[in-house]
Amino acid sequence: MTTSSRCERCGTVIDTSEWHPVAVSERGDDLQVLAFCSTRCQDHWERDEGA
Repeated sequence: MTTSSRCERCGTVIDTSEWHPVAVSERGDDLQVLAFCSTRCQDHWERDEGA
């Protein structure tokens, strides 16, 4: 099964059936799993979000 999503930072399409970096965003009672196309995008997102 192949599923795809978009990188939370740059919007690149990623194949979620393959390994990719993720982060969890918590806003109030809501948790969201965010997918990234690379660790570089994840690092930039974490810097921008103040994680």
